[in-house]
Amino acid sequence: MSNSVAREAKASGDTREVVERRKGTRYIPEEWKKYCKTLRCTLGRSQSARGTGQRKHRVVRATMCTTKVNARVVPGRSGWYVALKASGHHNHPVTKHQWFNYAENRKITDEGLTLDAEEMHKAGAHTKGILAYLRERSGEFCMLPVWFL
Repeated sequence: MSNSVAREAKASGDTREVVERRKGTRYIPEEWKKYCKTLRCTLGRSQSARGTGQRKHRVVRATMCTTKVNARVVPGRSGWYVALKASGHHNHPVTKHQWFNYAENRKITDEGLTLDAEEMHKAGAHTKGILAYLRERSGEFCMLPVWFL
């Protein structure tokens, strides 16, 4: 929106403030970092080559899935709203097993639980006991960090 204001100000010779007042321009709140975010299926991208191609990958996750969700901030009568637009469809099964193939979905993000796990480890608790405690407290399937193993 600010680009259109700048373009019109340059074309008409008015200042930016005059054009904003005339158009009734409203900006999103400063604390919102982004006005638009697009999420794509992780299987929709092909992996870029990281080596010289001597040994080819045989198991590749990429299926060229076209699923995409776009969220953007739009003005309304009484404030700002988030408009969602979904397109495409998954061309692969979406299962719980596939979800846990990604390490970031199995990590503990709660700092309190991480501190509890560190204290239990220092106290000499067994790995299975710590893992059972974490699963009970978080209610999610999780893996232990590498330093536990």
